[in-house]
Amino acid sequence: MIDLHGNKVSPNFKNIQSYSDNDILPYVCQGLDGNYNMYDAKFQPICKTSYQYMSYSSGFNVLSFQSEGLYGLMDLEGNVLIPPVYKELSLENYEYYYYACGWKRCGKDGIDRKMFSDAFVQAQNKEGKYGIVTLNNEVIVPFTYNNSYKVKWKGAKKAYKETIKPYLLSAKKKELDLRIREVQMRSVAKNKELAMTYPTDLPVVEKTIVKKTKNGFAFFKANKQVGKTYQSIDSYAKCCIINSNGKYGIADPLGTEVVSCKYDNISIWNIGMGDDVLLVEKQGKYSLFHADGTKLSTKDCEMIFLPTNSVGVAIKDGQYWLIDFKGNIVSQHGYENIDNYSTDYRIYAEMLGYKTELSPDGKEISPIVKQVFDEAYNMSLSDNAQEKYNKYMLCTSLDPNNKEGYRALSLNNIGAMFEDLGDEDKAMEYYEQARNLGNETARKNIKRIKFDRTLNVIQQVGNALQQVAQTIDTSGSYTTLQPSSGNYDTSFNGNYDVSTGGNSNKRSYEFWKQQYDRWERNAKSCYEALTNTGYKTKKNGQDTGGSAAGSWGTASFSGMKMNLRKAQKEMRETRANARKDGHNIPQSNYETINVSY
Repeated sequence: MIDLHGNKVSPNFKNIQSYSDNDILPYVCQGLDGNYNMYDAKFQPICKTSYQYMSYSSGFNVLSFQSEGLYGLMDLEGNVLIPPVYKELSLENYEYYYYACGWKRCGKDGIDRKMFSDAFVQAQNKEGKYGIVTLNNEVIVPFTYNNSYKVKWKGAKKAYKETIKPYLLSAKKKELDLRIREVQMRSVAKNKELAMTYPTDLPVVEKTIVKKTKNGFAFFKANKQVGKTYQSIDSYAKCCIINSNGKYGIADPLGTEVVSCKYDNISIWNIGMGDDVLLVEKQGKYSLFHADGTKLSTKDCEMIFLPTNSVGVAIKDGQYWLIDFKGNIVSQHGYENIDNYSTDYRIYAEMLGYKTELSPDGKEISPIVKQVFDEAYNMSLSDNAQEKYNKYMLCTSLDPNNKEGYRALSLNNIGAMFEDLGDEDKAMEYYEQARNLGNETARKNIKRIKFDRTLNVIQQVGNALQQVAQTIDTSGSYTTLQPSSGNYDTSFNGNYDVSTGGNSNKRSYEFWKQQYDRWERNAKSCYEALTNTGYKTKKNGQDTGGSAAGSWGTASFSGMKMNLRKAQKEMRETRANARKDGHNIPQSNYETINVSY
């Protein structure tokens, strides 16, 4: 964080959550280590320890926090109100409880709606049951309900007479409300005093403008040229795209060159979604830069498509990767295809014949590794031993670091397969691999086999000892595991080789058509955006052109028009490359469509 004069006043944080109206409340900051704490206006930590998560709740009077995966509540001075013992905490809209209890009944008892405000917290305990507690963790509705809806309506209604009404009318509620309010007032007063040391006046800054010169364009401040002269300068809100000798670079709005002019093309990538990420092309390779000149990807991509539905897609090393609107790769590994053009605003990914939905942050809704594991688990060993083995081995490759536990689960179950087939030594090899990854079932299986082997030695001593040994309970067989859920984070490596086939020299018609269709959707998306508040022209039912009718700002129109030209250029090049491989892709009307200002 910086003050009004641009001086840095805080440490570096991943995220800062602030609230300032007339009151200055503590900042909730996420450190570079990922943990959270509260900080005063001088950025001194308030809590003695940091937490996994922290956020303001309930009108900024209290904060929720997470410790060891469980949630609690604290006041603005870091005093714990509810210890972190719940899987979920929610300060629901107080009207839920008011209407559940019955407004007529409440009225007769002298209880109005506002008395429910910040009074109750819906919680889920470690066993998954829901209940309602007060802000100091007094149980109001017992934890006997299976879902949020039932505890909100049935639970509150049932508890009204016995616990809700007495608490709302009690002195202890008034005392708790007063205590929380006094903490807030002390916190605000302290932060106002600390904030008085910061400057309150804005410094006078000379504005930098772009002017045409005899030899091109340049930045000027107070009629004095700043920096070099360029062939062209396209100004945007957060950066400028500069052109020198036919090569492109990036400058900041003050005229400082932050990326030198050495690229074949540069355009705003996330137009309308921040306008702070740029698509850069050089010798057929693509990368993304932040407006400040920082390169966002360490490795260049074969292709980066314009974002749709708030996410983009890149092709890197022949695989598709999901990118958020800030230009960060968020998918945990590459896929054979990612479709982010669905009309229901969902994102779908495909790999190895499996399909899953991705969240905008790249997580799989139905993890592919779990789909494969479930198939392997449900296969008959007698009829599909080899395929069952192959799928388990595929799981070990999809979760090479055992981040989600599927590598260990699969190794244990392969051991069980070999034991069932009579190869105990081979089974022990896999059990030991699974045990070394922390799998408890594999450890028990090893212990059982060793015990059985020891017992066999004892049995060979003589019939007498054999009779004794037979009284020992050695029943039980290996155990295989079936998880309830899971995710994974991996790229293809490990012992299992995956081949997708195909000719490395020539691409198929389907490959080029897929590329062409993707760029066509980008071009259509730009066209629709530009003409949304203008007008379209059509011929034989197809879009042929249109105009923005002056409804866009000049810079925004220029950026979106540049993206349209970029998509059309890629469409032309894709058809040309397809022809080299012997394929003819029909030309789309969006390849040549034009939109005027």
